[in-house]
Amino acid sequence: MPEPLHKYTTEEWNRILAVDLQGVFFCAREALKIMVKQRSGKVINIASVWGLTGSSSIMPVRAYNAAKGAVVNLTRELGLEYAAIGINVNAICPGFYRTNLGGGSSNDPNLIKAVKEFVPIGKMAEPEGLKGTAIYLASSASNYMCGQMIVTDGGMSAK
Repeated sequence: MPEPLHKYTTEEWNRILAVDLQGVFFCAREALKIMVKQRSGKVINIASVWGLTGSSSIMPVRAYNAAKGAVVNLTRELGLEYAAIGINVNAICPGFYRTNLGGGSSNDPNLIKAVKEFVPIGKMAEPEGLKGTAIYLASSASNYMCGQMIVTDGGMSAK
């Protein structure tokens, strides 16, 4: 379990923000340079359900939550800023997906058990489950969306 906030080092806080917030910023900035010239495009940020709700009831990850909350609001702002020139900016907010991110913690039997008990669908999702959402946001079917979050969390945020 991560350290409580008062025990975070500045280096750890900055490392998490560099990956989870600044990484999104750098990718969006570079993509937007091209999209602005062509006056069209789709930016799909990856936020998290933890950017919309607190996570302490199952796993406190404070810096991650702060970064993903910032991605949510960055997505909203960019969605508003670029909509008029034909660029859609939206985000996917996943819940628990089995990945090798976070040091492979999604394979931890204790985490799997906790997810099964916490998530209404009763399981951890596979990464392939994000494909449909990403395809939708990249397609013309989402042309009337800007600054929105699509939550794919197995019902967690409906609780």
